[in-house]
Parts: sequence; C-alpha cells; structure tokens
Amino acid sequence: MLLNRPLVDLAARRADAIITVSESAKRDIVSYYRLDPKRVHVVYEAAAPSFKRVEDPEELDRVRKRYGLDERIILYVGTIEPRKNLPRIAAAVDGELRVVGAPGWGNVEPPDNVNRLGQVGDEELASLYRGARCLVYPSLYEGFGLPILEGMASGVPVVTSRGGATEEIAGGAAVLVDPHDPASIAAGIDEAGRRRESLVPIGLARASMFTWRRSADLVEDLWRELA
Repeated sequence: MLLNRPLVDLAARRADAIITVSESAKRDIVSYYRLDPKRVHVVYEAAAPSFKRVEDPEELDRVRKRYGLDERIILYVGTIEPRKNLPRIAAAVDGELRVVGAPGWGNVEPPDNVNRLGQVGDEELASLYRGARCLVYPSLYEGFGLPILEGMASGVPVVTSRGGATEEIAGGAAVLVDPHDPASIAAGIDEAGRRRESLVPIGLARASMFTWRRSADLVEDLWRELA
C-alpha cells in the first residue's frame, strides 16, 4: 500500500475527474489531496437485487437450523479489522454477536461472545439479514458502508455510527450511535428492537433510493461530459 501511494497521489492530481462513493469520502479526498471539489464526483453504490424483504417462515427455519439459531440474532457484516470496531460492538451486545465476513488487517482478536460465520454468498447473507434482530454497524470510519443498505433492503433495523459516511447513507432511516461508546451502541440495539415496526419500512424506502442503474447513468453522463 505504501509503495502505491506515490502513484495514487500522481493519478489524483492528473485525473480529469475522480469518482468516489459518498460526500463524506469526497470531503476527505479533497482535503487530503488539496483538489478542486468540482473535479470529484459522488456516485453512490447500491445493494444487489438479492437483498430484499421476504416474509418466508420456511426460509427463516432453514437458516436457523443451518446456523444453530434459536432466536433472532444480532448481526455484524464486514471484515475484521481495527476500523470496524468489533471489540466495542461485542462489548455492547448482551449475549452472542454473529459475525459474517473475512479477517482483515490488524490482527484483531474477536472477543469471546463473537460467533464467526465466515464468508457467505449474497443469497445466504440476505437470509441472515432477514433472520436478524438488527444489523449493528458502528464503524469508526467508512467510505460508504454497503451493509447498511443491504440490511435495510432486506428488512432489518440498522444501528450505525453517527457522523461521516454511515450517517449519510443511513439518511435518517437507522438508529445512530457514538461508535466509541459501548453503552451508546447497546442503547442503539435496544432502540432498534423497540422501533422495529417503524424502522423497517423507512429502511426499505431509503434503500430503494440507491440503484446501480442510477449509478451507471451518472458515470455515463460524466464520461460524455469529459469526452
């Protein structure tokens, strides 16, 4: 990564345009590289079509049997690395935290109450979202935070960080918490449970605002503008 940094610096300064995935990331790029904001364009990501709400008791039963679930789980999705904040998340969870994702950098040792499910495909992940009590995703830093949209699109309440890209993507449809405070995260998990009936529909509506078709159109428009 360090060896590539000079090349990235050079590319950032010479590029006619730069595409990034959130206004938060744009601010960071403009500040770090000291660029004209007009050269940096935001094109949001979106959840894949497999992430959708399905009310299917047989599906939930299949997922529960496969993963040994006896109730709705608290779910975290993402790599295991320092910025993902796993120790504080685990400290906030009363009971077991189910984690989907691969090991990342930083040699983070998962706490004792973490049950790692490893990496799964999109269809299986969508089923896990739908079987969760909530998705808890209070990262210390994100450029976007795709699991937020995946969870919302699947019909699960989301708990995520206040500030930065996570709050931007959540757009008022998630419970926001202080990612540095396990007590705040725990309170957010409780709130998500109490507000499930109201959070699910506004989460579905929020996720529907992000589509890959819209993203592709923005990239095409920018390409034609620069041609």
